[in-house]
Amino acid sequence: MIVEDFLSFTDWLLPGPAHTGNIKIGAFFLFWILAFAVFIIGSIVCYLYAAVRHGFTEGFYVVARTVGGFWVDMRHMSVRRIWAVARLAIQESIRRKVVIVFVIFMIILLFASWFLDVESENPAKLYLSFVLTTANFFVLGLAILLATFSLPSDIKNRTIYSVVTKPVRAIELVLGRILGFGAVGTVLIVVMCVVGYFFVTRGVHHDHIVETFSLVDGNDGTAWAGVTSYDSHHSHQFEVPVNGVGRTDVVHGHWHEVRHTGGSEDAPTFEVGAPQDMLQSRVPEYGSLRFLTRSGVAIRGGISIGDEFDYRSYISGGTLSSAIWTFSNVTREKYQDGLPLELGLQVFRTNKGEQDKGVLGTITIQNPDEDKGQESAPIYFEAREFEIDQLRVPVELDIVRSDGSSHRGNLFEDLVNDRNEVKIKLQCSERNQYYGVSRADLYIRADNTSFGFNFIKGHLGIWFQMVLATCFGVMFSTFLNTAVSMLAAFGSLLMGFFSSNIHSVLIGQFDPIATDATFGGGPIEAFVRVVTQKNVALSVDLTLSSQIIDKLDKVLMIVLTGVAKFLLPDYRSFNTSDYVAYGYSIDPNLIARHATITLVYLLGASIVGYFFLKTREIAA
Repeated sequence: MIVEDFLSFTDWLLPGPAHTGNIKIGAFFLFWILAFAVFIIGSIVCYLYAAVRHGFTEGFYVVARTVGGFWVDMRHMSVRRIWAVARLAIQESIRRKVVIVFVIFMIILLFASWFLDVESENPAKLYLSFVLTTANFFVLGLAILLATFSLPSDIKNRTIYSVVTKPVRAIELVLGRILGFGAVGTVLIVVMCVVGYFFVTRGVHHDHIVETFSLVDGNDGTAWAGVTSYDSHHSHQFEVPVNGVGRTDVVHGHWHEVRHTGGSEDAPTFEVGAPQDMLQSRVPEYGSLRFLTRSGVAIRGGISIGDEFDYRSYISGGTLSSAIWTFSNVTREKYQDGLPLELGLQVFRTNKGEQDKGVLGTITIQNPDEDKGQESAPIYFEAREFEIDQLRVPVELDIVRSDGSSHRGNLFEDLVNDRNEVKIKLQCSERNQYYGVSRADLYIRADNTSFGFNFIKGHLGIWFQMVLATCFGVMFSTFLNTAVSMLAAFGSLLMGFFSSNIHSVLIGQFDPIATDATFGGGPIEAFVRVVTQKNVALSVDLTLSSQIIDKLDKVLMIVLTGVAKFLLPDYRSFNTSDYVAYGYSIDPNLIARHATITLVYLLGASIVGYFFLKTREIAA
């Protein structure tokens, strides 16, 4: 799973060095800057429009009266009237038979096993991704349809008169519809969450029995070893002490507890427990990351292997090349049994090696205070592609001094400094092999939370997206007809999902040769190529028309990028299904950020919708 954002809520909200990029002012001040800019630009546009219709002097008074009326309406806004409008929206949604969406969702789940890869290496991830993605698409589509069809239909059918003739203000009408459609979407998400939970837990649950076994010399004496039955397209090997409890190996991302329950030596009895670590919710503690070169010199990034996706940097095997994490808040009270480490490294091979084995590496625990000059003896492990490696650093371990001597020491007394910090150095041991690492690829597993609660938090991200889509749908419906408002809402949704792609088109990242031009051109040039049936790989003749199209494309892409980056929400950032599918607890700081962004867009869309509805001639 890709994790690139490690900001806490306060770091995100306020300015500081924690922000990446050129803008380090924080979300709070960025909001006020953008709000002021939108207010100025909107006021100028509205004044010019009013001046054309009423004259330059009267246009000023028209805009002033409209803005003044907004503050009057805000002061006299009634929660009771907002709820009355919301109830009408709910009743309207029921008349539109929104329950059909849930019926379709249930049908899809009933026949999902026909299409899902039941032999997947990680069935839990497959089931969770499918359920959350399906629910996300259904809810967003429903939210846009309900929000964009309602108000234009009421105006067209003149049923809006039964509302506006009553003492209902425009802001109450907008907020009431957002609240009503949001309530319908909320109920639908809750039902989908419950149904999806039982679908996932039932889909991944399975049982094994012991099929073959024999007595062997285990790590702690004589033990039973054997193989479980082949169920759910896999089996396990296990080892359990005589009259004790053991466990199976990890297959398809889970393991089982095996208990020797009795019987004779010739006919022992075993009990295989339910799958473990299949549906989990880890709480990771991330550290800061830096690198060392092959010669041991500190460097900001790792080695490049020519991979276009630069999320991970690489360290080479058999050299001093290293990745070093520094963790804080490491205390004896939190980790009484040692440090539980988990690694999700990417393995890059320059030769085949032994394909059935991983690539050997070492973990070394170091004291961050260089004057101490102490580190642990290397802890060896074997990294495998697409697997999470689990290591536990014991409290009592061998400590190596700077002079090369060693002694038996304590993790917290010798390697954790007075600021509760510790360094962990990762190295690849095999020459001509590489580890690809990012900041999130090695972490301390601090705790586990309830999977069910994390599943609910995953649907909370869908709820935030639904509220945003509803806000934009209602806003567009205040000044556009049904078809256009629906297209505008879907367009804003797509631009929000693909804002980074729009920016990539602007800077020309899709061109495999040129660095200052887009492969196939911008939107206008692409349209011309489609009409003229000209291949995107062919260059355009340098004519006056092509130059004009190129300039218009650049202006259009700058506008689209600005709108997508600064005015529209990044819907993909609200999608937390990967956290749930990969078994990571969703950070409360992330939820707080999403809630804040949703509230800001709710207020902004309501205000914009108010002004459009206030100035619209309902009789039209």
